Amino acid sequence: MKKSKFIFIGIILIVIILGFFILKNNNQKICGFEEIGDEYSSKYCNKSCQLDEDCKYYCGCGAINVNETCDTGEFLFDCDYIEPKCENNICIQ
Repeated sequence: MKKSKFIFIGIILIVIILGFFILKNNNQKICGFEEIGDEYSSKYCNKSCQLDEDCKYYCGCGAINVNETCDTGEFLFDCDYIEPKCENNICIQ
């Protein structure tokens, strides 16, 4: 009887953990171009910085942290070279 309780509790814990990961991934917000879909937006981009060198400009997402990736889907952009700046710990263009 004790063994079946442990198995039952183990199965419940596995279901809870899997459910958590599924919900977390379904609500994932992606740094990207707004026209791709609801889960893609430049507002989800990491724009934090300490120095100007912490920023880069990515067409479709604007000024973002150098470690951030911008997903623009299959859209291609013509952009002028823009030198982003770090002001008040936020990358701006």
